[in-house]
Amino acid sequence: MPWRRSTGLRFRKPPPGLIHHSDRGSPYGSDGYIARLDAAGILRSISRKGDCWDHAVAESLFSTLEFECRGLHAFADLDDAQRVIGEYFDGFYNIEPLHSTIDYRSPIEYEVMSTLGGRAA
Repeated sequence: MPWRRSTGLRFRKPPPGLIHHSDRGSPYGSDGYIARLDAAGILRSISRKGDCWDHAVAESLFSTLEFECRGLHAFADLDDAQRVIGEYFDGFYNIEPLHSTIDYRSPIEYEVMSTLGGRAA
């Protein structure tokens, strides 16, 4: 999992207040998972029971990811899947497309702007 080392919490060091969106799946409600988010100062945002629109942006991302990565690539194993998905995020998704939900900026541009307190152009 070499890409995970470069993009994980230890490398990125997001400031407290980062929001983690998830559905109500059991992995996201486990004590260990919640403790790790809390230790990093990450706020949890869990969809409401029966409300499929709570996390429409996140769901859209997973749909895109499934089509562009899984639909176009037959993974040899878990390591191959992690590598391909990591390359997709690091080399394309976070850099190239502009997202309407973040004022038509790329995710990395929005992250830099947010980190600098809105001073980035």
